[in-house]
Parts: sequence; structure tokens; C-alpha cells
Amino acid sequence: GVLAIVIFSFVQAWEAFIAPALRAKVMRLNPILVIVALLIGGKLAGVVGAIIALPLAAAFKEFLTDLYSAQFKVNS
Repeated sequence: GVLAIVIFSFVQAWEAFIAPALRAKVMRLNPILVIVALLIGGKLAGVVGAIIALPLAAAFKEFLTDLYSAQFKVNS
């Protein structure tokens, strides 16, 4: 039983360390931004907020990037 607890604790710690870096690389976000987005989303809307926080952060980043690079044009 003790060995199972040690292995589980090791895997959880490793996953907590690696997961933000992997998510950041896939979504091209800063790892600190990933952690902050998860914390804010979880605080504001619980589990559902934590689930949708990263896609919203990535979409917002892309929107700001497009707006800044003048690729975002409004039809008038």
C-alpha cells in the first residue's frame, strides 16, 4: 500500500510540473499564463471555468495578436 501511495504521489507531482509546459507549448502560451488562466477560471466558475479557461485564453491571445498586427479588419 505504501509503495502505491509513493508511486501515485510521484506521478501526480510529475504531471503537475509537466502539464502546464505541454499545454503552453501546444497552445503557444506562456506557462505562467496557463497557470494563471486555470486559477482564475477555477476561482470564477469552478471546474467548468477551469476547463474553458485555456481555450478562452488562447483565443484572446490570438485576437490580440491579430489586432496588434493589423490583420484584424472591420468591414465598414
